[in-house]
Amino acid sequence: GTGTGGYTDSVNPATATVNGRGPMTDDGTFLYFTNTCGGYGEYSCLRRMSLATGAISTMSQRGSSDSALVIGGDGALYVSHDNAVDRIDTVNNTTTTVVTVPEPADPNQYASIVSMTADGTYLWLSVTDRNRDGSESNPRVVRAVPGTGAMTDMPLGAGQTKYTDRKSTRLNSSHANISYA
Repeated sequence: GTGTGGYTDSVNPATATVNGRGPMTDDGTFLYFTNTCGGYGEYSCLRRMSLATGAISTMSQRGSSDSALVIGGDGALYVSHDNAVDRIDTVNNTTTTVVTVPEPADPNQYASIVSMTADGTYLWLSVTDRNRDGSESNPRVVRAVPGTGAMTDMPLGAGQTKYTDRKSTRLNSSHANISYA
């Protein structure tokens, strides 16, 4: 891209406007990513680049910052932002909110998804409660079923910041110091 703000699409990736950094993932055909659409990061754009040609196109302008992008077991693109996860049908470019993490009881806190991964069945969310002063508390891993929105907080012991089972791959959250191993 040109390195200037905006979201100008182009079949030539050198002439598309791409600015800022954000999460990305691919499905073997497209690289999906977010970047800043406005000049000062007011909102983000969900973009995709053809892996075959390099052509860049804007899928949508989004009102919030997206924290993670993953391809789910059903082939759809899942995008987390704030305390919710949207499912995006990349063929029809339709968006449906499929998971909403409940807000904490404390009115001075809000739930925040800081990272996400997917397997064939579940979305795995690294969630923390953020305080209005910027500090964080209650880091946890949430297992969500995208079709139903059902969620399970995975147990973490007092002071524990890792959830571990027999899998050997890791999803690390530098924000909440949670890893799924």
